[in-house]
Amino acid sequence: MLNKILEHKTEELPSLERFKILGAKVVDEMKQPLIVSMNIRNLKYFNEIYGTDKGDWLISRMVDYFCRNNKTTITGTMSYADHLLILCETGYATEKEVIAYYESIADDFVAEVNRLYDRVKVHVEIGLYMMQPGDSFIYAQDNARYARRSMKGSYATTVAFYSEDIRRKSVKKASVIPNFERAMSEDGIQVYLQPKYSVKDDKIVGAEALSRFHDENGEILSPALYVPILEQAGIVSRLDYKVLAKTVKLLSKWQRDGKELFPVSVNLSREDLADKRFIDSLDKLVEDAGIDKKYIDRVRLGFNQVITNGLGYGYMGYYNNSSGKTGTSQSFIDTDGNGIVDTETISSSFIGYSPSNNPKMSIVVITPDIGLQY
Repeated sequence: MLNKILEHKTEELPSLERFKILGAKVVDEMKQPLIVSMNIRNLKYFNEIYGTDKGDWLISRMVDYFCRNNKTTITGTMSYADHLLILCETGYATEKEVIAYYESIADDFVAEVNRLYDRVKVHVEIGLYMMQPGDSFIYAQDNARYARRSMKGSYATTVAFYSEDIRRKSVKKASVIPNFERAMSEDGIQVYLQPKYSVKDDKIVGAEALSRFHDENGEILSPALYVPILEQAGIVSRLDYKVLAKTVKLLSKWQRDGKELFPVSVNLSREDLADKRFIDSLDKLVEDAGIDKKYIDRVRLGFNQVITNGLGYGYMGYYNNSSGKTGTSQSFIDTDGNGIVDTETISSSFIGYSPSNNPKMSIVVITPDIGLQY
């Protein structure tokens, strides 16, 4: 019966519930059972460009490559429109050999699709879990999914094996919003100033305000973990406002104490920049505190960069309090030195493409220890 399933078309693969039943019946008799969880990146974009009929063909070919023509496959199911679950028997293959096997299949599949439909670069994510004695079938599926999701946002990796570290990270992601809400209610959002230091003048010339908060175990969460999650949930503006409020409060105290002030940059998301009321609230916050706007000189948007053929692309926005400029751009820096802001914090990977010929733009590179002004 299982062999016959593999001869069926995509839509006739067993349902997810049927897959669980079939798998649970045979898994104890298999030599080193493997659960594979995979999906196609860019399927939605592929459908928009080529139509859903071609999208259906794409999914069918995925099943051909990874189910029907895969000699190790026992059965499979489509858990979602583009998510394929497979039960395989690997015999006595090592993890390294299994990874190489699935990377080879993925390379062949992607090569065929991209050759026929070159306007969309299709990629796949493949998560693997080698079942252990006593594992439930559902537990194994979850672990394979954890492995697949661990590659989200990375195009450099196609196949990943499950590890306990991956599970811990997934659980931590799920706890971000509850921990954020707790931190907001208990005044647990901490703000640190990372200095921007002028080597030429041998002094601090500014700083960047960085947020942190703890999880339920007292461990500090990384903004690389929580910022994308808060952005996706549509609540990152609450964090941004809290960071700015605490920064203004600190500058106000320094001013009362007679200490020398310097400009502080505060990160904003693109959602903030699109909301005029939010920008107005920032102005009011600074004005009410009696702080000169030059000390919150630039509230800039952090960005994710992609470098292609020497060009840096990202969705970036800027807000300059002293000049009142606001704006957004999809292409913000290129090898000719064209830019849309006076100062921006960028990844060190951009130094090879720095706009050295543009006297109006200065580059700030944030290192783990200190910010260096160029």
